[in-house]
Amino acid sequence: MAVKFEVLTVNETPPGGWKATLPGTNKVISHYDYTSFIKQYESFCLANKVYLGPLWVEELLSDMCEQNMPLWSNHCKRAGKFKPHKMVSFASVMSFLNVLKKWITDGGVFESQEVAEHRASICSTCPMNSKKQLSWGCGSCSHAYNKLLSWMLGSRTTSYANVCGSCGVCGCAINAAVFFPISAQQEGLTDDMKQTFSELDFCWKRQELGL
Repeated sequence: MAVKFEVLTVNETPPGGWKATLPGTNKVISHYDYTSFIKQYESFCLANKVYLGPLWVEELLSDMCEQNMPLWSNHCKRAGKFKPHKMVSFASVMSFLNVLKKWITDGGVFESQEVAEHRASICSTCPMNSKKQLSWGCGSCSHAYNKLLSWMLGSRTTSYANVCGSCGVCGCAINAAVFFPISAQQEGLTDDMKQTFSELDFCWKRQELGL
């Protein structure tokens, strides 16, 4: 089993507690204490001769993260080492939104809710996602951003909106980007950005750009 996700910390209990289906059964075990949960799972596997590989804990946590999205979005991240995301400026985000605004006024059609949810689910655990609502310590800046975003999206949102902020690769506002076709977002993508996207094998922009 591949390790796709990592738990940010085992010192904080995720929503619903630590829980997993025991191998070969339909029984779900759960516990609010991480150490007790791991011991319970381990004891069952050893008693029932279930093989535990060298990375069984990491694989178990990865599987739990994947099975409990979006509920665990604040508790998990994509596994692997990536470049730290850059700070995204107000000018960068507004420039991105203005490109999309022009696309709307030119008659562009939004992506479906299903597509937006799928994209947002990927961004929610990406190490390049700030996981914070965009804020620049400037009231008028935040007002301008929120006003433009509201005009563009209307009531459109996803179940991951609260855990998606800005992309540290291209500077997009994720909650807007997920509703727009990739063709509307290519303007301004540098070779360096495309190279970084190509290293994120799970990224929807990498896949849709064919990198």
